This record gives sequence, C-alpha cells and structure tokens, in this order.
Amino acid sequence: MHMKKNLLKRMVTRLTGLSVAFFMMVAVQGMAQKNNSSGGSSATFKQIKLPELATDYHPATSSTKVNPFTKTTSGNIIQVAHGGNTTNYQSWNDAVEALQENDVITLLQDVELVYGDELGKPVFKIPKVSCTIQGTATTTVFKSTSTIEMEAPVTFKNLTLDLKELVACGNALVFDENVTCTNQYMTVCGGSGFYEEGVEIKSTSITIKSGTFQTVYGGGFYADVTGDTNIKVLGGNVSWLYGGGKNASVAGTANVEIENGSIDYVYGGGKESYAECGNTNVTIKGGTFGKVDGYRYNLMGGGEEAPVTGKAKVTINGGTFNCFVTAGGGQNNATTATCGSTELNITGGTFTKWTYGGGWASPVLGTATVRVSGSASLTTTLCGGGVMATASCQNTDVQVSSGSLGYLYGGGENGPVIGESKLTIDGSASASWTFGGCYDADCGSTEVTLNTTGTIAGGLYGGCRTGSSNTSRVNIKQGTVTDLIYGGGEQEASVVTGDTYVTMDGGSCIGVYGGGWQGQVNGTTHVLVNGGTISNAIYGGGYGSDQDQDNDKGRVGNTEVKVTGVTTKSTVFGDGLYGSVTSNTSVIIEGGKFDGIYGSGLNGQIGGKADILVKGGEISVLRIASNNIPEVGGSITIEGNPTITSTINSCQNITGDRADDFKLILKGGGTKENPLVLPTIDRFTNITLDNSFITIESVNPSSTEYPAIRLLSGKATTIKGKGLTGETLLVRSVGGVPSTSVPLIIGDFPSNLQFSYFYSADTKYPLFKAGDTYQLSEYKDAVTVVLKTVNITQPTHGALAVKWIGVAGNHDTELDSGDRVPANTELTLSVIPKDGYQGGSVFANGVELTGSTHSVTDDVTFSAQGFTAIPYTVSVTPTANGTITATPNTNVTVGTEVALTILPNDGYRLKSGSLKVYKTGDGGTTIALSGTSFNMPTYGVTVTAEFEQIPYQITISSMENGNITASPSVDITEGVEVALTVSPADGYRLKSGSLQVYKTGDANTTVALSGNSFRMPAYDVTVMAEFEGIPAPPPPVYYTVTLPSVEGATTDPAPGDYEVESWENFRFYLTLDEDYNQSEPIVTTDRGETITPRSSDGAYIVKYIRSDVEIFIDGVVKNPDPVANETVDTGGIKIYTANGYLHIQAPQPEQVHIFTPDGRLLKAFRTSGNKEQIALPKGIYLIRVTNQCVKVVL
Repeated sequence: MHMKKNLLKRMVTRLTGLSVAFFMMVAVQGMAQKNNSSGGSSATFKQIKLPELATDYHPATSSTKVNPFTKTTSGNIIQVAHGGNTTNYQSWNDAVEALQENDVITLLQDVELVYGDELGKPVFKIPKVSCTIQGTATTTVFKSTSTIEMEAPVTFKNLTLDLKELVACGNALVFDENVTCTNQYMTVCGGSGFYEEGVEIKSTSITIKSGTFQTVYGGGFYADVTGDTNIKVLGGNVSWLYGGGKNASVAGTANVEIENGSIDYVYGGGKESYAECGNTNVTIKGGTFGKVDGYRYNLMGGGEEAPVTGKAKVTINGGTFNCFVTAGGGQNNATTATCGSTELNITGGTFTKWTYGGGWASPVLGTATVRVSGSASLTTTLCGGGVMATASCQNTDVQVSSGSLGYLYGGGENGPVIGESKLTIDGSASASWTFGGCYDADCGSTEVTLNTTGTIAGGLYGGCRTGSSNTSRVNIKQGTVTDLIYGGGEQEASVVTGDTYVTMDGGSCIGVYGGGWQGQVNGTTHVLVNGGTISNAIYGGGYGSDQDQDNDKGRVGNTEVKVTGVTTKSTVFGDGLYGSVTSNTSVIIEGGKFDGIYGSGLNGQIGGKADILVKGGEISVLRIASNNIPEVGGSITIEGNPTITSTINSCQNITGDRADDFKLILKGGGTKENPLVLPTIDRFTNITLDNSFITIESVNPSSTEYPAIRLLSGKATTIKGKGLTGETLLVRSVGGVPSTSVPLIIGDFPSNLQFSYFYSADTKYPLFKAGDTYQLSEYKDAVTVVLKTVNITQPTHGALAVKWIGVAGNHDTELDSGDRVPANTELTLSVIPKDGYQGGSVFANGVELTGSTHSVTDDVTFSAQGFTAIPYTVSVTPTANGTITATPNTNVTVGTEVALTILPNDGYRLKSGSLKVYKTGDGGTTIALSGTSFNMPTYGVTVTAEFEQIPYQITISSMENGNITASPSVDITEGVEVALTVSPADGYRLKSGSLQVYKTGDANTTVALSGNSFRMPAYDVTVMAEFEGIPAPPPPVYYTVTLPSVEGATTDPAPGDYEVESWENFRFYLTLDEDYNQSEPIVTTDRGETITPRSSDGAYIVKYIRSDVEIFIDGVVKNPDPVANETVDTGGIKIYTANGYLHIQAPQPEQVHIFTPDGRLLKAFRTSGNKEQIALPKGIYLIRVTNQCVKVVL
C-alpha cells in the first residue's frame, strides 16, 4: 500500500475531532523590480496567504446518520418534485429517503443541518441519488456547520449556502444560477476527504456558475484520484482554485476551464507537495483574475507546492489578468512544484503583470513552450522561463505571432535556462525591447528569430539582459527594429562565453552589432547581412562605453562580418563602436552600397589584425583602421571589379615601424584592355596584383581630384605583379618632403608606364626608372640629380646582369637597358653563361673590366664576350642480346646531333619504347629522341635500351573435313612448346601420317612432332593435315545360347534359345523352388566351363559368346539331399562310397562329372557299363551322371 495512504488510513479516526483549517491573510515581501520594464516585476507585490482556522470537523454521511435533525420553524420544510408531482415533508431525512433519480428538492424554509451522534443526538442523511437543491427564493438559506460528504451528484441553485466544507467524493457538483455563499471560508473538494480502503475516486466534476468560495479543489483532501479532475467556472467568485487536490494526487489530467467569474489565485495542479498531478490543463476564456491592490496574485499551470509529472498546459483566450501568469508552479519559495514540461497559449485577454512560460519558484524539467497569437493585450513583460532563481527550465520555446507586447525575454526573469532559449516573433506581432535570453539569469544558448510585419519598439538582443550564455543567435527575416540589434547581451555582466551569430535577410533597424551593448563575447561574433535596411552602421564587435572608455565593456574575442547586400547605404566596421577586439577582425563585402568599410571599429582597440575582403559593391572609403584607432596591422583584398570611389587607406595613424604590417591585394580584377579603375591608394608599403590589371585615376570623370599612390614618408611602396597600367601615374607623400635619389615606387611595370610626383595641378615632377625602382631627380628647390644612361648589350651565349646594390636601404635592383642612375653610382656586374657554356668577360664601352664593379661617370654601354662551349660525354649502358653505339660519344658540345646505332643479336630485336636517353645520374630527366638520334643537352647523358626475342607466327593451312588449332597461336618465341588440337568433322578421322609442321615458304624444312605438339623453331611455321572418311563397320554376327529348363528351379530369362552378338556376354538368374532350396546347382556349358554366380547379385555370366553355346544346370534335387555313404539308386544307376572310394555302377555306359562344392570340375569320364571305382580324397562331392546329380561324402 502507498505509504501516504497508510498514514491517512491510520489518521481517520484521530482527525474526527481535529480542526479543519481555513485561511487568513498574511503578507510576504518579494523581489526588486526591473528598472526599464513595464507592468511591474514579480517583486513589486505582496503575497496573500490565508492559513487554516481551527474548527470541529464533523463529516456528515448517510452511512452513520439515521435520525432526522433539522433546525427550522414548524410546518413543512421540504418539497420534493418528481415527474410533475410534488410532495411536502416536515423532515429532511424523510425527504432524502424518498428521493428518486433527478428529483428536485425545494427548501420551503431556511434549513440548517445540525450534527449529532449515535448517543441520542439525531443526525441528518445525505442524498444517495442525483438531485437538485433549490430555495423558494434566493434568500432561502441552506446551512450546515459540519462537512458534507456527497454520495450522489448534486446541483445547487436559487438559494443561499452557509456551508464550511462540501466534499463531492467524485460525484458531479454544480453551483447553478443564483447561488449565494455567506461563509467566507467555504471550501469545495471534488474528491474525497480521507483515504478509505477499497474506495476509488476515478474522476471529479465541479461546475460553478455563481457563488463565492474561498477554496476549490478539483482533487481530494487526502484521497487520490485515479483518473481526471474537472472544474468549470462560468461565474461566481473564488479566492483559491486548484485543479488538483489539497494533499492527494491526480493520476490523470487536472482540467480547469474558466469562462467567467472572479478568481484571485488559480493553480492547475495541487496544493501541498503530495498532491502531484499527471498533467494539468487550464483553459481560460474570460473572467477576472487577481485584484488591483498592493498584493500579489498568481495564475499557475502547475501546483502551489505539488509537482506535475507530465505537462502543465495553460490556454488563455480572454479575461483580465491582474495577476502574474506562470505556466509552471511553485508558489513563494516552493521548489517542489516541478513540471515535466509546460505550454502557455495566449490568443486573447488583457494582462497587467508579467507572464512566464516557466514556473514561479519550481523548475520545468523539460521545455517551457509559449505561443502568443490573436488579439491579446500583453503590454507587460513576457518571459519564456521562470520567475525565481530556482525556477529553471531545461529549454524554452517562445513564439509570438500577433499582438502588441511589452518586453520579451526568451528565458526567465531570474530563472535560468539550462539548454536552449528560443524566441520567435512572426506574423504581425510587435513588442518592446526584446532579449533572446534571461532578464537576470544564465542560458545554455539563445536564439531569436524576427519574421514579422510588426515593429520592435526598442533594441533586440540575442543574449541575456544580465546573465551568461554559451552561444547566441539572431535571425532577422523581416520586421522593423527601431533601435539597435545586438548579437550579445545588454549589461556588462551579460557574457557570451562562445560565439554569437547575427543573420539579417530583411527588415530594418538603426544598426547591427555582433557583440553586446556592454556585455562581452569571449568567442567570435559572426554577422551576416544578406539584405534589409540599416540606416546607420554594421559593427562586428560590441557597443562598449562612451562614458569611461573602458575597453572591456563590449569586448569580443574575434569578429567575422559578411555583407552580401543592403537596400540602403551603410557603413561597416569590423570592430565595435567603443568595444574592443581581443584578437582579429574580418570583413567580407560581396554587394551593396557603403559610405565606408573599416576593418576596425570607430574607437575600440584591436589586439590582432584587421582584414577586409571586397568582392563586390559600391564603396566610398575603404580603410583598415578608422581615424581614432591606434595603428593596427591588417590587409585589404579586392577580388573582381567592385566600385571604390574615394580612397583605399591603411591607417591614418600609421608610423614607419608598422608600415610593413599593412597589405593591399588585388585578385582577378580588370583586364589589360579594360583595367579596374581605383581611387587614391593611401599609405600601403606592400601592394600585390594577382592576375589583376588596375589604373589609378578619378572614378568620377567630372571630379577635380588628383588620385595618386600616397606614400608613407621615408618608405617606398612595393607593387608586386605587372598589372599596373596607364601612361603617367601620380604619387604623393604623406608628411615631410620627398627625398631625391631614394626609391618611392618599387615594381616591375610596362616600359611605357611613367610616374610623376604631384606637387600641384600645374607642377608635377617625373620619376626616373632604375631597374624596378622609381625615384625623384628633382623637387622644388632641392639639388637636381645628374642622371647617366646605362645601356646593356646581352651576349648570345650568356647573360649580363647590372645591379644597383642597396638602392633602397636593403633593396637591390637589376637595371634594364636604357635605365638611368645618378652620376658616380657604383654598379655591380656579373656574367652568367648559358647552360652548356663557360667563361665570359664584361666590357664597359668596349673596354674589358678587371673587377666586378663600375662607377658610372658618364653614359655607358656594358657588354660581355668570350664564352666557350662545355664538352660532355655520351655513356651507353651495356645491354644483353644486342649492342648500341653513339656517334659522337666524347667531347660532345651542346646542340650537337648524336646518332645511335642499334644492333640486335640474331633472333632478337629492340624492345619498343625501351630506347631512352637521360641525364647521367638523374633517370627522371630524359632527352627527346628523333628516331634514333638526339641533340646534345647541357650535361652528360646515358643511353639505355632492352632487346627481346623476335616472336614467330603459326599458319594453319586450309583443309577439308576438319580443323586444327594451335596454343599458343601468335607471337611465339623460339623453344616454346606448341600444342596442336586436331578436330575431325563427324564421320572423319585424321589420315595417318598427314599431320606435318614445316617452315613457312619451305615445305622441305619440317619440324619434328612429339605426338600432337612441337617446339617453336626460329622461324614462322605452317601446319597441314588431311582428314579421311571413317569406313562403315561390318554387320554384327549373332550366336545361339540355349538355356535349359530345370525341375525345381526358375531361370530369368525363361528357358529357351537366345541370339547374342558376337563377343557379348549372356546373363541369367537362377532361383530354386522351396522344395529344392537345399540343392547346390552346378552350371556348366558345352565349352567345358563351370559358371559360378556373381557375388554382388547372384547372376550367372557366360562371357564372350563367339559360337553357339549350350548351358547345363545340374545339382537341383528335391530336399533332403541324400548324403554320406548311402547307396543312391537313380534310374538303375547306383552311386555310393566305401573304403575311401567312390563307386558307380551303371547298366550301360554313362557320362560322369565329379565337382567340388564350389562348382569346380574335378573329373569327367564315361563308364564302361560295369562297376567303376574312383579313388578321391576325403570330402564332399557333387556327382552328375547323365541328367542325375547327387552329393556324396567320402
């Protein structure tokens, strides 16, 4: 038995005289209110709590009440109506005993049921059948100071009730129209008061249309309900309403449906911790909940202290809510009212306090789901999670589809979300400030999706207001946000420990931040803008603080910003407004119009680098770092042909020490004929042109600006790649006066490209080219540099390099012919012979130089002479079965043709593809052959080849009446055995001696055969043969075999003459009759042979018939056989044994055969007609005389 039931059973008799508790008011203090929210938080109001009052508990039931006792005036007090007839009674008990199903009891006077006992005091009875109890007027009073326990369904109407406790015990209870309750502590219980063994409450039903009640329980006080409970409120007033029991469980679903009335507190579940429910289902279509005073009122889908093991569901279609609404449970600090999951559906109603998808103080073990649609007036705060710090939820899922809401939180107020906090705003919904996480608690992860035609009147945060989360996601598909969108949280204590994701496909807002307002993001912020309207800017980082310049406020780890398109012109920052980035920023632009693109933020610091990738769009300013940011390294990469109209800048605050940290890379932009037009490129010391063709000029033809490559003072700009085009490009310096004879530009450009230094529109100074450097020779009042021209004549068999060493500090440049250098510049010269050549000397103006340097004092021409070819060797690797020779093979110079002679041995040939020439010592470097010759390269070579046996062929001559095949049949080398398969046609055979193998074309040279095979000679062969018809076989010869008839035996086949083909066998079986089965047959033929039966099956076989044969079968005599030495007289012939002899006496000559028992013929002779005496060894014998056969023992 359930432990609680055991306790309750023992308590029944003890509780009879104990007090029944009623409630009185007491206030408890709450928590602090959110400063910037509407409607007041859970902490603003005081809780009303009414403890139970002590009174006598006198349950009144029919089982113990036998005497009528009512407290009324004289005369008739009760009228009972049944089937159109009425009967008046002066006794309550008489009226109750007379009740039939569905009768109506009318109180003719005020009636009070007074408790009595069985010691002489009368007691009252309880109706046992369903009935209606009403008054003659609504002022008629029905009173009892005792607890009434119902035993059948009862409906009250048109009367005044003065009752303390009414226990329905599972019977349907209805408070119909015009019911007035005068006892302010009236309590109604749909279940039973106490647990009784064997009594089961399967379900309950309470309907309230009028009346005032302190407490209503759908379940029992202490007895469990095994099924569902049902409360329906259509009017009246209730202070506390519980769908479950007081201290008793509901195994099924506790159902509460409210259409009208006024209720202060609603609990879908039970009161005390034992009163758990399987599920709860609260449906509200109208009514007023709570009061407008200084106290706190609650509507909960869960229990006060009791858990809901399954789902607590609240559906609100209408009503006025002056109370807090929570889908979960746990009044005050009760943490035992857990719910498996919760579901809050709101389609109507007016809400003046905060609303929650979670519990008040108790956790939701699963997901708290909230759905808002329809025409609800929810202008206060809505939280997807719970109220107190103990009211956690595993997950929350909030979807708002219509209505104008106040503040929205995907998580709880102070209740954390362990897993995911999910908030979706779609349809036509509008709201105020919106948070994906909690008001002041942590979340595992958060996600906000905005897909509405409505407006968020304020900011939208992916994270918590104050509280941490692991990750945060914001998805904007449509809708208007009047303030900013943040991927992170609001307050400084709101930290996202992982990454944030903001994706904008549509909608509009002032600006977007990948981080939080002042909350930090430890991981990476991901901002993806595919569309929508952003009136201000896009930031990869956080907002930060503009008051104290605290870099940690709004700080993020890394940022990744990608924009594929926006509908209005905007600005993009890789960092935040004031917030900093611990490591790196990344900005990718694929489309849209922008005032500026910045790798940094506006004011925040970056600990690492800022990188920008531009693939498309129209951009005015493209800059790694903004004006207010200390210099930071990074790069700009431009792919394709975006439009950039104003400037491409590295960093305003850059210094020489960090100059090399900034890079500009252009990939795949423009063509040689139609280069990509770029504006001023400002302060980059490294520019890379990767398959790009660019020119620097004004993007706007009507502009009066002079785009240029702006140089960092004291630093040259190095341009890698040959895609810089134009006739004359301008350069300018940033700060300071440019130096003469110092490179300003370094790069390899077309010969027609010129550079000029811009001083003013009317004054430009050309740069002179020296190798890959471009320098000033004159500038304003500076001393003009005298330049000398350097011409270079390249030799045929080598290369002449003329270098200016250290032209730009550590930069060395190699001069082209026609370049100019300042007078007295020392140049370094070197000669590099071509491959296959050696030597070479340098000449300056025809005079051979003795050293490797030359000081230029005048225009000069350099040349080189004296190269000689290097001799090489051709090595031939020895090869079996043939030889290779090379001509020439020693002292061979580059370009010489080398001929190879190939000589295979007899029977061999050069294997196809085996002839190779490769660099000696490096088999992977081969030389191309032209037939059997090649041109000598610039190194020694090795020749190798393979020889293989020459394969020969077999020809099969054409022949009739058969064919021959050979295996193998093609490409056969000498010595291989060849097998011939001879296949004559039907009726033919190979003519003896006709199979021959001979040398093809020479029939006299034959090859020896071994059977039908031969060894392949060193030449092709032909195989021939003849086939002849097979002669018809001679007709068969048959002979007659005579099988005799024998008395006492049966033969198979039957006795008679049989024709047997010559040389075939004749077979028969011999079976003795029953009277002769002791005989031992002797089978012989006239060929003198004895036939014994075959051991396997007993058959007699006469082999190889080649003449007529007669078979004899002897020894078959009737049982018993005469044996031993008795005299046998058969047809006058006497046979007997005596003195070791066999005696035969016949009156005339007879043929005699003597056999051994195994059928072997021992002796045969013919008697002379007298007495015969034959000496034989001891043993058993079979004696056949003419046609008689006997067995004797000697």
